[in-house]
Amino acid sequence: MSLLIFGAGGQLGTELAIAAAGRRIPALLLAHGQADICDRQAVGAALERARPTVVVNAAAYTKVDQAEVEYELAARVNTDGASVLAD
Repeated sequence: MSLLIFGAGGQLGTELAIAAAGRRIPALLLAHGQADICDRQAVGAALERARPTVVVNAAAYTKVDQAEVEYELAARVNTDGASVLAD
């Protein structure tokens, strides 16, 4: 088994990476700066490179109060990004 974790720089992604390492599960860890989940080409390239057994989406816009101000960005990441990964 191998994992590809998008959003590896965040709290959830970090904990998943630690858990995978503890179980000796190979994982490719990608933070936002390495692969934007809203960018189909970046996601496709990461999938092609890693050829993972399991893909984990730990990426999210989590600034709850700021999301009201940055609604479009929050929706883009939390809705469109998840859709890109699912496709």
